[in-house]
Amino acid sequence: MAEDVDTLTIPELQNACQLRGIRTIGTSPTRLRGELNQWLDLHLNHKVPSTLLILSRAFSFSDRAELADQAEALQTTLNSLPDNLVRFINNNNNNKVF
Repeated sequence: MAEDVDTLTIPELQNACQLRGIRTIGTSPTRLRGELNQWLDLHLNHKVPSTLLILSRAFSFSDRAELADQAEALQTTLNSLPDNLVRFINNNNNNKVF
């Protein structure tokens, strides 16, 4: 996985990050590669749904200074989701990988 990320050109890397809600403006390629590797690890190895990862990134854009830990950002995002959305995601995405 990391090897594949390392072979991306900078425009490819920026595009892959943007598609996953990772901030690219003013971020070094090294940082982007790390963020993308972390996103892929959470999604592929820990089975965190892509929708939740994208939501967590969107949440961290506005409150980045308040939430130093990404796990805390993800937990806060999950806690802020409406119950009906959580039920919908659970019912429609069991055993699916995006």
